Amino acid sequence: MYNFRITIMKEVLIVDDFTPTLKSIKSYLSGKYADEIMVYLAENGEQATKMLNANEIDLVVTDIGMPVMDGLDLLAYMSKKHPEIPVIIMTSFGTPQIEERLKEFRAFLYLEKPFDITTLEEKILEGLKAETEGHVKGFSLPSFLQLIQMESKTCTLKVFYDNNKATLYFKDGALIGAKTPDKTGKEAALEILSLEKAEIDIDGKCREFEDEIDIPLHYLLLESARLQDEKKKENKEINKDEEINTLEYELVQEIENELFALLNLNIASEGKYLAEEQSFQ
Repeated sequence: MYNFRITIMKEVLIVDDFTPTLKSIKSYLSGKYADEIMVYLAENGEQATKMLNANEIDLVVTDIGMPVMDGLDLLAYMSKKHPEIPVIIMTSFGTPQIEERLKEFRAFLYLEKPFDITTLEEKILEGLKAETEGHVKGFSLPSFLQLIQMESKTCTLKVFYDNNKATLYFKDGALIGAKTPDKTGKEAALEILSLEKAEIDIDGKCREFEDEIDIPLHYLLLESARLQDEKKKENKEINKDEEINTLEYELVQEIENELFALLNLNIASEGKYLAEEQSFQ
């Protein structure tokens, strides 16, 4: 069992369109953690948004496939309104490879269906512990895009960042196009994937007609990560150069100050010598 003690009442929102599952989860958690976890239920994303706005939710556990408003739409909403809330995704990964890919980004906690209630309990405690310690806050754009791919979703994704808007186009889970204010295609996609903070709007239709990108999303994510690492190394080198320049400047200043002090000492000594010579005469 996951070893974590809850010291303050936590509020957990469970989102699933299968009512018996919701009732079973609430019954188990409320019975075992009556004084530690308050459980809220929602049958779709739309109900969940109302719960999020009306309560101080600490953790969201959501299914992806739901009517009215699905899990991806809910995550897009949360990216704008509640980006700080950690999320556990309930989904079927299909293959261990896809599961490992999602692990790489460590933004979502996840739960593969079917699962037993004790496994869900462990994930919830893990999520609450991460929330308490300041880890697994919210989710990243790359993780969100991987979910779109896994769910084979067709959509247009609007990404808002630094007063700019970018667009990603997905058809059956494949990224086929990307646009930023000054780029298109692969270059635009790499720029978007490198964003650390972004808000998301999702449109259930793909409004791009020609495929501009024929590179799998996974390779774009890896390339984006590589470029970000290179940029960090460049920034470190720049900072290192700046530190060296600062040290050189300080050293020069120190030498100049010492020379100036010696010069003043020499001038004072010469003045004293002349004064003594005149007195002697």
